[in-house]
Amino acid sequence: MTLECGIRFLTDYLEGDVYFHIQRTGQNLDRCRTQCKLVADMEAHWGELEAIVNQYR
Repeated sequence: MTLECGIRFLTDYLEGDVYFHIQRTGQNLDRCRTQCKLVADMEAHWGELEAIVNQYR
């Protein structure tokens, strides 16, 4: 979901910011970058996330 949202922000930015409301130029591109960073962080900590899920399974 995080990556999908980032791709949607990027798509909207490339199409002229017609779907997501923006308050400044480049906001959707910044949103895309933020979502991609979150994905990278999630992947970097994937083992920890798995351990937490397995603990409560």
